[in-house]
Amino acid sequence: GKLIEEQIKGIETRDIAGITNGQLQAMSLSQVTALSTNQVQSLGTAALASLTPTQFAKFSSAQLKAMTSNQIGVLTSDQIKQLNSSQLQAIDPSDVAAIRANQMAGLSGTIASFSTSQLAALTSAQARTLTQLQLDALNTAQSLQALSTSSIQAIATDVVNAMSATLINALSTKQVAALSSAQINTLSLAKVNSLTSNTLKALNTQALSGLNALLSVKPSVEAAGISSTQLALLNPAQWATLPTSVMAALTDKQVASLNSSQLAALSSTQIKALSSTTLKSMDTAQIQGIGTPALAGISTSTINALSTAEINKFSSKQIAGMSANQIKALTANQLNNLTTSLLQAIEPSDLAQIDKTVLASLSTDQ
Repeated sequence: GKLIEEQIKGIETRDIAGITNGQLQAMSLSQVTALSTNQVQSLGTAALASLTPTQFAKFSSAQLKAMTSNQIGVLTSDQIKQLNSSQLQAIDPSDVAAIRANQMAGLSGTIASFSTSQLAALTSAQARTLTQLQLDALNTAQSLQALSTSSIQAIATDVVNAMSATLINALSTKQVAALSSAQINTLSLAKVNSLTSNTLKALNTQALSGLNALLSVKPSVEAAGISSTQLALLNPAQWATLPTSVMAALTDKQVASLNSSQLAALSSTQIKALSSTTLKSMDTAQIQGIGTPALAGISTSTINALSTAEINKFSSKQIAGMSANQIKALTANQLNNLTTSLLQAIEPSDLAQIDKTVLASLSTDQ
């Protein structure tokens, strides 16, 4: 009754600290509610953990806010499971980190009630326990982006694998950039194909290596469902990390979507992986976008097979940067149809490597 509640409030905090588990469990729900914030702070951790879930559910927001980190840390998942939205939000963000990983299961259906400040305070150990259902709930509550980048990195790979493309696309660019290669590598090709341009562009080069590993399993990027539009979104640094297996699988249509900056980032090994038909399909701006060092990746047989129009797509600087063997591979027809500026760009020492019969076939104008 009311008298008993008043008596509860009159108990000194030093005496509250000595209450046994049995005495606390014997309290009625109204008596639990009558505890002052100072009395709650004085409760021993063992006694507090002994409260039944029903008793603990009667704690007010003020009582919960008064609890210390040590007290928060001893709560059971069953006790936490009883808390409603207002009660959960009463936990001070600085105390959220005290929730043990094995207590997180108690938030399976209520974590979306946390404020953005509380979510931002989650530790990596806590984030490692997050389930796909909890992440879905956060997205529905529009609070998914409150998770820190360290929390995103801590999400288990099997959980990332279970995340829908919609959920992944709901991450902020900073959160996407925090994803590790191991996390990305768990995604199915169908999910990769469903990533938005903002998500794809936000992937860091380390994470992209996880995507590369995934693509390498099924090198035909077109068959894998990776569109030309998506490939065109990759920045030069990302293109520089693509494995040769992926490069070799590029179609003419996909290469046509690349700009000079992306092509300039490719290495000679990557250029070498491109098929001769793909190289022949490039326009002048794309050919001239290939860095001079990367030209070493073009085989002599590919150079020999280029048409006169295709060989004239190269810049004077690129012709000057070709190796003696590459220049030697030029046919009489190619040389006869080179523009004057390109012909003059050939290094004299390389010109001397050209077969004498080929040189003899050059027109007097050249």
